[in-house]
Amino acid sequence: MMIFCFHVMIESGFFGQERAQSTMWWLFCGGRSGVSFFYVLSGFVLTWSARPKDRVVSFWRRRFARIYPSHFLTFLGAVALFSWEGLHLSGRVAAANLTLTQSWFAFAPRYWYGYNGVSWSLSVEFFFYFMFPFLVPPITRMGARAWWAIVAVGPGLVIAMPFLMDWVGEKTGIQPLFLVYQFPPVRLLEFLIGIALALLVRNGRWRGPNMTVSAVVLVTGLLLTQKLVLWAEKPLISASATGIIGCVLLIPAAARADVEGTASIWRNPRMVRLGEISFAFYLVHELVIFTAMKLFNGPPRLPTVQALALTIACFSVALVLATMLHDMVEKPFVKLLSPKPKPKPKSKRQGSKNAGTDLPGPRNRERSDDATAPILAGSS
Repeated sequence: MMIFCFHVMIESGFFGQERAQSTMWWLFCGGRSGVSFFYVLSGFVLTWSARPKDRVVSFWRRRFARIYPSHFLTFLGAVALFSWEGLHLSGRVAAANLTLTQSWFAFAPRYWYGYNGVSWSLSVEFFFYFMFPFLVPPITRMGARAWWAIVAVGPGLVIAMPFLMDWVGEKTGIQPLFLVYQFPPVRLLEFLIGIALALLVRNGRWRGPNMTVSAVVLVTGLLLTQKLVLWAEKPLISASATGIIGCVLLIPAAARADVEGTASIWRNPRMVRLGEISFAFYLVHELVIFTAMKLFNGPPRLPTVQALALTIACFSVALVLATMLHDMVEKPFVKLLSPKPKPKPKSKRQGSKNAGTDLPGPRNRERSDDATAPILAGSS
């Protein structure tokens, strides 16, 4: 939702009145932090759900099945849309998009957002998937002090990146936006924070505020983005710096609430469903916005009420398409392409309430006989 509103603000031209544009800018200037949230959450979820005896190739195959079929279909949708608009279709840009390597072309901006522009983040995510089996075992063995060090130092480095990468950009000639926002090794820091957070929570070491306080911190940071950008004269602050603290607090707070069975809006079946289709929504939403712009022959610049109606219509269409993409493409291909699980031998501890559970969180800590055992045995 945050990224959708950000793209409506900077790309669509739906809102024609200056006051509405200013309000949108204040509310959603920090929308890019939605990607930062996704990267921290990705590291957290992959670590939390890692299988103790998993093999590297099996892990990669499952991640490919989860992401690539939907990416390929939305790439075709982008080809159809741009052909309708009469835009030039570059074969080289298409190859980079299809191989999810577009975030590695530092000196070729036209590659970054080619075709379905949001897929640049999948290029970064694929790098995370490649690195994950080699990162988690050593980080797990380091223990709680190292995990806390990552969580304590990591956000500070994320906040410092806009300032540091300005200097790097001057020395290398690479656009600072690319270095801060799209370069996979830089974004790996947020993924590592997510891994450390998951290890702290699943081993009962996390100490942090509840979901309400964490959400307030996140929202406050995002709403202050515009003022901080103007104060520091650093537009790149909006990439992730203003939201990272809230992300670091909210994700483990939500995980602990879920493990402990605490009442939460996120446990509502409708919210769970929205979470399931969120990846598909991310893939289709920008294409829907561009289609609306094409129907208006460019940015419509409407009065505020009509612009809000158009925004709600685009959101609704994207939600329907995302549901279809998730149910008809993502889920079937995950089932088809994922490795078939081997039958499990019967456990001697039939009476154990948590037998067969892979998550040694606070409610099933008896499963965590060795808190520092490699999560992916095949990568050690």
